[in-house]
Amino acid sequence: MAKSSGSEHEDKSDGKLNLHLISSYRPRDPVVDNYRSVRTNLQFTAIDQALKSLLVTSSLPGEGKTVTSANLGISFSELGKKVLLLDCDLRKPRQHDLFHIKRIRD
Repeated sequence: MAKSSGSEHEDKSDGKLNLHLISSYRPRDPVVDNYRSVRTNLQFTAIDQALKSLLVTSSLPGEGKTVTSANLGISFSELGKKVLLLDCDLRKPRQHDLFHIKRIRD
């Protein structure tokens, strides 16, 4: 696994990057190019005005919503865009795991 030093997506406990965040640790991978292609296509859908929000959803679990939205968020942030990624999966939220952020529960 390629390791980037000082990555903001690095796990502080063992130094390993989450393999699902391919956009952050393998920026030249063909899969990452596909995420960039989706990002570019999304931008062209709103050519008259800036894209302000995006909803990633599907009807079944396990179809890649979490990983896709995380990698698209990274892809948009590479352009200097401000990205706010909300994990609205009330049953099995996982974004905090991908980014190695401690989950706070009330």
